[in-house]
Amino acid sequence: MEAFPEGTYHGPIPEGCTLCALGAKMVLFVTGACLGTCYYCPLSEKRKGVWATWANERKVSSAEEAVDEARLMDALGTGITGGDPLLVLDDTITYARALKDAFDHHHIHLYTPGTLVDSMAMQYIEQVIDEIRFHPPGYDVERIELALRHDISVGAEVPAIPGLKDDLISFACRLDDIGAHFLNLNELEYSETNASGLRARGFSFSTDSNAVEGSEELAIDIVGATADLDIPVHYCSSRFKDSIQFRERLKRRAKNVRKKYEDIDDDGLLVRGEIEAHTVKRRDEVLSAISELFERDDDMVEARGTAVRTSWAAVEELREILNIPGVQFSIVKEYPTYDRQVVEKEIL
Repeated sequence: MEAFPEGTYHGPIPEGCTLCALGAKMVLFVTGACLGTCYYCPLSEKRKGVWATWANERKVSSAEEAVDEARLMDALGTGITGGDPLLVLDDTITYARALKDAFDHHHIHLYTPGTLVDSMAMQYIEQVIDEIRFHPPGYDVERIELALRHDISVGAEVPAIPGLKDDLISFACRLDDIGAHFLNLNELEYSETNASGLRARGFSFSTDSNAVEGSEELAIDIVGATADLDIPVHYCSSRFKDSIQFRERLKRRAKNVRKKYEDIDDDGLLVRGEIEAHTVKRRDEVLSAISELFERDDDMVEARGTAVRTSWAAVEELREILNIPGVQFSIVKEYPTYDRQVVEKEIL
């Protein structure tokens, strides 16, 4: 799949999107709080309405921790999102300024419904934010027009909601009239928190992704219908976010956090072997046996609780020759994220 498939955009792609396609943008979720009540909001129960901050999958409590997370993934930029980041404007500016100070040419874009945007807020925002993306209630462009008076790239990013083709084309035309810099259309997605609301409104769900049926077709129609406008219009699919953007971001972090005994697979997952001994005494027997069988490299073997971690290839070999009763051999795949969530565990 091309980064930006033919027919999904016209005009220049926003810089934030270009970096995102490389997996080079950290996601800074500054707050789950929002004044909006969008029925299609996909935020999880863990984050929706919560006054807390995450840098990628890592919960953070300081700008220094966010900078550390950005460094671990070699981030070239950050997307600040929520909730509405303007509800915690001081924190948002603090985080953005810390990232700008820590890295050269660090591109930052920010998402907001825009209801809290005014001239005073924009004076702070334009100092540290490169690009602002509005998701305005009722497709209102008044706050977008206000933002365009400032030294910052200004556009809109909204879901392609089936049944609203005329509204979305009208929105694109009004954005074009006021000189907005871009319009991004996202594929409408369902989640545990919004599925019932979407079903109640008659939407159907894809069986092979978390997309709402008809959203992609609508978005591509709108890209074509607005091709004569000056404003660039770009469609981003749910599939792209999962198969390209997220995977590439994982790969960037994986190469910096992997242990010597871990490999990185094509999806950016860390792959290792594990020998579960169930007791510390038996674990130590496993470690002793490994030392006797191989020239041991301490960086290739790690004791963790009652388990021994090493390379997946070593575990496959040890399974055939290690004669210690009651131990379990497995190959483990996990995200290279802060919480190291296990994705797959294959018992050998």
